[in-house]
Amino acid sequence: KTFFAGKNFVFDRRRHEPLYDSRILGCCHQCKAPHDDYDNGPECRCKECRLLLLLCDRCRAQTSWPLARNGCIQTLLCGHDRCLAAPPPSLKPSKRSKAPRQTACGLGSSGSNLKPEPEASAPAQVA
Repeated sequence: KTFFAGKNFVFDRRRHEPLYDSRILGCCHQCKAPHDDYDNGPECRCKECRLLLLLCDRCRAQTSWPLARNGCIQTLLCGHDRCLAAPPPSLKPSKRSKAPRQTACGLGSSGSNLKPEPEASAPAQVA
């Protein structure tokens, strides 16, 4: 039994913990079909911020994706029409928003759609 819903992403060659439940929480960046396998071909990354993107087998097969010199597919943008890490054209870089990034599936950049718990206030100290 695992404490994680779906696959727990790890930042090494494994990509996910070996024990996981069968729920698929991710989706393909192109077609939005349920998908959670980063290792089904060359890495797919946003061409601006290099965010790792999910690309399903069907979408990989439909297009002959050009590979960058590093072997990655880097022709897509994480927000489809623009990079979500870049400020909108209407904002100057100095006024960049600190709002959490949203992925194509509507999940936060950490992969979770859960809102953080409100911080508890510190107990008053007695003198």
